[in-house]
Amino acid sequence: MRLGHLVRDAGITGRELSARCGWHPAKTSRVLRAKAVPSDSDLRAWCTACGAEDQAADLIATARAVESMYLEWRRQHRDGMRRTQHDVLARNAAARLCRAYTSNVIPGFFQTDDYAQALMRSTFSCTILSRSAAMRQETGSWPFASPSKATRTGGLSPS
Repeated sequence: MRLGHLVRDAGITGRELSARCGWHPAKTSRVLRAKAVPSDSDLRAWCTACGAEDQAADLIATARAVESMYLEWRRQHRDGMRRTQHDVLARNAAARLCRAYTSNVIPGFFQTDDYAQALMRSTFSCTILSRSAAMRQETGSWPFASPSKATRTGGLSPS
């Protein structure tokens, strides 16, 4: 997003940016759509082309931090998600207040078995149902927000 903002703030098009940076317009498009990761030199060239050289160091640092977080996530989940899901379940069970927001489905705490199975059709439904059971133990409060889209018919059906 920040790279797209730089282009807009500079008042240039993606094609102009590509020409200034000396690369094919497809590369600019891939970076803007997050289909390609720009290198440090790409970020410097981008900032220079947009007249925002002062932002290059921050963008490079941010890109490196994101890459580090991704690599850490991959390391933690290289053996699957089961341990992470159990950790989340333990934190949810111990919570005195748990807030949830989902934009397209009913929050896992409130999902029935049929709904969860229709939604996931995988081992994840067991974890979702465990969270639902933890909520029903009445050990804390569970405020949540869910847009009407999640509860309207025409979405996911439990069949």
